[in-house]
Amino acid sequence: AVTVNITDVNEFAPVLNDASFDVVENSANGSAVGTVTATDADATKTFNYSITAGNELGIFVIHETTGAITVLNTTNLDHESISGVTLTVLVSDGGPGTARTDAATVTVSITDANEFAPVLNDVSFSIVENSANGSAVGTVTATDADATKTLNYSITAGNELGIFEINEATGAITVLNKTNLDRELISAVTLTLEVSDGGPGTAQTDTAAVTINVTGVNEFAPVFTSPTTLNVAQGLTDVGTVVTTDADQPAQTVTYMKSGVDAGKFTMTAGGVLTLNAVPDFGNPAD
Repeated sequence: AVTVNITDVNEFAPVLNDASFDVVENSANGSAVGTVTATDADATKTFNYSITAGNELGIFVIHETTGAITVLNTTNLDHESISGVTLTVLVSDGGPGTARTDAATVTVSITDANEFAPVLNDVSFSIVENSANGSAVGTVTATDADATKTLNYSITAGNELGIFEINEATGAITVLNKTNLDRELISAVTLTLEVSDGGPGTAQTDTAAVTINVTGVNEFAPVFTSPTTLNVAQGLTDVGTVVTTDADQPAQTVTYMKSGVDAGKFTMTAGGVLTLNAVPDFGNPAD
């Protein structure tokens, strides 16, 4: 009997398809990224995988026999620095005879982790009393060192009177209900605001105190509370003190003025003290 063994020749090159994987930034050394797998129509092959380009930062390594890509050095695996790495992976079929090869592009996207909390600073604004609903008060803006964030703003305290509201996406504070926006009732409102970064993963938050000072307008006229008729004793020049009140807040500075045909016979101080310029003579009332 004659046995004829048919030995394999390397007729076909291996085929390695392009692939894409994701890895979370800061993943530990040794973390799995993904595995590339070549095919070869030859019966005899011994695959050997290597990274030939794109790994200048030394972040990844490939297992030469399994094609498994893992994290080699997490130092530069930072989404804020790079969003992805494109590797060129070469596979060799090992013969028989002259080895054949193929190359593929492997894209590794570096996804963001929620490393940093947002930062929202305290701030002060002013709003005029009686401002219409919808009037702008001011806008708060948080910062977040993460590349990926969806900031969401809310009022968590201090708005018991329901005067204000905040746009959850923009941080713009406006008047919601002007009913209690009255300087005679309140001089300021201090709101506690919270901002959430929305992840990725577990959301992180920060809070800030926002002071809104309510400024007054001149709503009310001053009202005389002292008598409108004053008597002066013979031989005296003191007439009396004019007293007024004004419901506006903050307290108003009242300025007194004289008028009338006899105004020139009197002197009035800034404090409302009224005196005659000369001692009156009841026998000559025209003076």
